[in-house]
Amino acid sequence: SIRLPLFIQKNNDEGLEFYYVGDVKPDLAESVEGLMPNGDKKPASVVQIKFTLDRPVDDTLFHYLINE
Repeated sequence: SIRLPLFIQKNNDEGLEFYYVGDVKPDLAESVEGLMPNGDKKPASVVQIKFTLDRPVDDTLFHYLINE
């Protein structure tokens, strides 16, 4: 059991400010293995994992982050 806190940044133009939105848990049943181009001729093997937040994001923070 590892704690996975999620911090996000609105964009790089706003400095070094990050916002804590909660802890996440991986939903391994929803993971998908695949390939993605990596600049070489040989694609890289990747795994996409969906995460679930432990609580809803605060409305004020959510609207701030999604609006330009």
